[in-house]
This record gives sequence, structure tokens and C-alpha cells, in this order.
Amino acid sequence: MATKTGEEYSTKSQELLKMMDEYSVGVFGAVPSFVVSGKGSTLVDIDGREIIDFACTMSAGNFGHCHPVMTKAVKDSIDTVTLTNIATYHESWPRLAKMLCLKFGYDKAATMVSGAEAADSVCKIARKWGITRKRISPAEVLILGSSENYHGLTTGIWPLMDASNQAEEFGVTSRNITNRNPQTGEVLRYGHIEDYEAVFSQMHGRISAVIIECLHGRLPTIEEEINFAIKLRQLCKKYNVLFIADEIRMGCAKTGKFLSCDWMGEENKPDMITLGKSITGGMYPASYILGNNDTMELVGPYSVSSTFAKSPTANIATLTALQIYEDENLLERAAAKAEGLRKSPRSGNTTMSNMLHAEVPMLVL
Repeated sequence: MATKTGEEYSTKSQELLKMMDEYSVGVFGAVPSFVVSGKGSTLVDIDGREIIDFACTMSAGNFGHCHPVMTKAVKDSIDTVTLTNIATYHESWPRLAKMLCLKFGYDKAATMVSGAEAADSVCKIARKWGITRKRISPAEVLILGSSENYHGLTTGIWPLMDASNQAEEFGVTSRNITNRNPQTGEVLRYGHIEDYEAVFSQMHGRISAVIIECLHGRLPTIEEEINFAIKLRQLCKKYNVLFIADEIRMGCAKTGKFLSCDWMGEENKPDMITLGKSITGGMYPASYILGNNDTMELVGPYSVSSTFAKSPTANIATLTALQIYEDENLLERAAAKAEGLRKSPRSGNTTMSNMLHAEVPMLVL
């Protein structure tokens, strides 16, 4: 099992790690402890040690653990009904769909469970748009990604991320969904608009969409990241290509605006967005796709759905989280914390400087 190095494991942790090695596979590398509880930004491990959750549970829990309003809303939902989904609807779904569309300025919303499922589904919708609207041959339609972006590990979207031996070992390759120039095989680099200009000039007739995470903290300044995203969005407009902003990691107030793509301005609004992780405050899994009628009305029955999509608890968690973002002024708090860190005497060191230039993405609010 892949784990990160650090303090030595306790006897209890060693026993659990041995059990995991014997009976489980997968997941990401972990820190050397097992958590038993959490409150706010503090976790408690099996040995009673307190750990500060700087990772926000991989950006999903930026309210902290066991937020009282979220906890009550989810408990009340579970006590009321277990699951309604594709067989019958819960009354909260139409209200949530309307709220999402009005808040983010789109015509239609679709819901899934995991972020990877949303990214996979939005690419599927974009492919149909290319086939239907641009008349691209199904065998030729392209969805392009970028280096240093993360969308998920499902078979359909793994090729959007940087090539790895793992993907090849599983036989997961694609000539239609990729973050490489299909003609040269070179990776389309985040922050390098010239890479996209080259592939668009030669292959725009085959390209249905580009999907990226707009902000990363990877470039020296946030201005460079915003300018890159804007230029790529404008390139998509020029060649009639959908621009999809994957906001699953970087959305939900982490960058000082609710969506990281909001930094691009209303005139550069994406054609479609995906939401997930902290859209429910990390309290219950849910993900969403939003888009306008030109794309979303291509979705018919039995094409985008999931057993636990539209579940009442997911709906209530999302509705509650969206209210908390407003009630607790989390956008303003993110901006204020970033400014405070920027003025810190330690902000001159390279690591801190790079983090602050990126408006402190992943900031625990």
C-alpha cells in the first residue's frame, strides 16, 4: 500500500495497515495514522493525537468537520427518508436544480455522485454536442485536456490527465479524449496557450471541447493563470469549441470567488461547469453538471443518471451548504485570509509566495 513517510506507525496503526494490505486495494497515499473523529479543522487519530486537517479532506471539507448546521440538516434528512432517485423524485430536487441554475447562470443541471462521474458525464455530453452540432464523425470527435489537471480515474477520463505507466498497464488509452496533441503526441501544457493554438489551427474541425481546471497555483502568479484560462476560452469561441471548467476541486469559494473560472469575467463564462466535493460541505457525496440548452437538451433518458443521484440527503446537503457559504461570508473570509498571509513576514519565501499568488487554493475556511 502506498503511504507517505513521516512519524513511525503506532502498534494500532500497524495492525490496521496490515489489515488493509491484506484485504483492500486502491486509494491514494496516506499519512501514517487512522482517524476516529474530527471537529472543525482538527482530526483525532486512533492513538488520541490531534491532527490539523490542512488538506480539507482533499478539498471536500472546507467547512471543517461536523459543521453543526450541516450535521443537523443531513441527520434530519436521513431520519425522514432513506433514498428516492430514478424511480421517484424527492421534492428537494427541483428546488435545488433551480437554485443551481439561477446562482451560476445556466439553463439546466444534471446530478451524479462522484466528481469523476461528473467529469466523465460532461465529456460524454460534449462529445454528443460535437457529433450533433458540429457534425463531427463519432470516430473523430476530440475532447482535449491539459497537463497538471485532475479529473478522476475512471476509464473514460483518465486519458485526460498526464500519461502514466499505471494507465497503460490497465490498457486505458484514448485517441479521442486526451491531453496530448493527437498529431504530435506532445502534452498540452497548462499555462502554454501556444500548445492549444497549434492543435486548434490544425484540428479545430474535430475538436468538440476543452476541459480544464482554470486555476491551480502552478504558475508564478495568479494573473498568469487567469490570462491563460481567458486566452484558451477565447480560442474556443473562435473555433466553435466548448469550454468546460472543472470546478470540482477549485470551486466553492476556495480562490476568493465562488468558482475559480469567475476570475475570467462574465464575458468569458464557460459553456459548461462541473461541481462536486465541497458543494455539499463534504457532508454527503454529490456532483453536478451545469450548462445551457444547446448542450444540456441533448441529454435524454438513460444517458446520464446514477442510483444515488438526486438522493434527498445529497439535495439537502447541497442546499444547506450553499446557504452556509452566504451566511458565513466564506468568499470574503477566503480573500481576507489570503491578504493576511500575503502580508505575513514569511510570505517572502518561495513556497509561501507561490501559494499566495494562487489566492491560497485549498484554504481551510
